[in-house]
Order: sequence, then C-alpha cells, then structure tokens
Amino acid sequence: MNSAYILETQNLTKKFEETIAINDLNLKLEYGKVYGLIGRNGAGKTTFLKLISNMLFPTSGQIKLNSEYLQKEGDIAFGRCYYIKYFTQKIGEIIKFASYSFPNWQQEYAEELIDSFELDVKKKYHRSSSGMQTMTSLIIALAANPQLLLLDEPYVGLDPINREVFYNFLRSHYFDGEKTVIISSHMIKEIEGYFEKAIMLNKGKLILHEDLDRLKQKSFMIQADSGLTEFIERNLHVIGKETLGQRSTFYIFDQIRDAELMEIQTRGGVVQTMDLQTFMVKILTKGEAI
Repeated sequence: MNSAYILETQNLTKKFEETIAINDLNLKLEYGKVYGLIGRNGAGKTTFLKLISNMLFPTSGQIKLNSEYLQKEGDIAFGRCYYIKYFTQKIGEIIKFASYSFPNWQQEYAEELIDSFELDVKKKYHRSSSGMQTMTSLIIALAANPQLLLLDEPYVGLDPINREVFYNFLRSHYFDGEKTVIISSHMIKEIEGYFEKAIMLNKGKLILHEDLDRLKQKSFMIQADSGLTEFIERNLHVIGKETLGQRSTFYIFDQIRDAELMEIQTRGGVVQTMDLQTFMVKILTKGEAI
C-alpha cells in the first residue's frame, strides 16, 4: 500500500457535449471506509462511479486507484473495482459466467445470497422483475469480492425483506475495515445507517466531504423570534431559513459554542439536532460548497 488513499481524483471533469456532468472534482478516499455518495437526480453520481470504474473516460483530469493512474488504454480498475452491470442472459448463466470473470470471486457469497434472496436462477434475466434483476447485479458485485465496491442505488426494486438481506450481508462481509465501499443514493434515509463518510455532489461539483459523526455534531435547527436573527446570522453558518410571522427556523451547519447556546436559550431560542435528510435538502438548495 503506497498511499493512505485507495482512490484519488485530480481536477476530474466529464463533459457530454455542452453538459458538464463532473466539474473539476478533487477527492481522496481512504482504505477501509464506507462512503455515502449523495445528491439529487442528475447530480453526477452515476457518472462519477462510471469514471472511477473505467466505464467512462474523463474529458480532463486524472484518477488514481491504489496509487496508479487510470489510463484510457488500460483496464486497471477492473479486477479490483467492480461496478454493477446489467445483463440479458439467464440469471444462473450470468452468475456462473461472472464467477470465471472475477479473480477474487467468492462462490460461497453467491450461494448464500441466492438462498437468502430466494432467487430463481433458472429464470431468464430479461423476463424477470426489476427486483430480481437488482438481486442478480448485487450477487455479482458482492461475490466478486472487490477491494473497492461501488453500489449505485442498490436497493431499487427490492422489497423490504430483501433490502434487509442485502444490508445485513453488506454489514457482515464488507464493513471489515479492509474493503472500501461507495453507496450512491439520493435517498439519504435509506442508507444513512450504513456509511461513515458523506460525499455530496451538486451539478457535478463536490459541495461536501465530511465524516458522518462530525456532520451530525454540526447540524442544528434553531427556532427563534426575530430579535435573535442578527445574533444567529452573525455568529453561526446559516444554510437555510424559514420564517412564519415573528418566528423563524434557522438551519445551521456549525459548531455551537457553549456561550452561544446559552445566549440563544436565554433569549427564548430552541435548539434541535437536524436530521440528515433535512440537511441534504438545505445544502443542495443552497448549492454552495461548505
């Protein structure tokens, strides 16, 4: 291991004609961490995953995986970094083919997931439900046993029981401090219990890269009368504000010091923690890096 980072991007940019899907992205991901890749639809999440798995090539900028630059001519990401793909053959044949394709394949993982999902492997993929197609893709991605696992909206089509099967398997086999996982979603409530670092994209730009515990420690809502407005806006980082009559709700991303907390509470303000879904909405509405 030549670096503390499994993945690094340097001024990474991807354009589709006049559309900038990824815009000058600089990011470093650590070994053995679980990342939540968060953003609205069209934020650039899927494009980013395809770039780092070598399924797309950047317009400009560079990507390092395990300290090696990805090249257009090479296939460096594959074999160590697997992106969920979609296939058109029989489910059982697809999984069997995958077992020969990936050098770190764990057949016991595949069999465990097939049994837990109760997946009919004799069914033709293109005639199966969206949930069964998702299960097939997840089995391949998880049984491939990569060092870097990329999951793009992995729960789509799964019923509540099979979602629990997937997350339990992920927790028991991948949250070991050795493998790095990126889970992409625009539904933060779906995945917030499963990642430890948050990456937030908006219109292709990185607007947040933060440890989840630290993020929670800095996310607050303050309900206060208009007399506290000037104090709050002068002393704290306000990312959103809603006003009804003489009372406002301030959405804060900042460390509130004891003296500030006492001042707010003494003057009738109410401080509450802000849930991550609300935080995401306010940050994305603001649209600025923090």
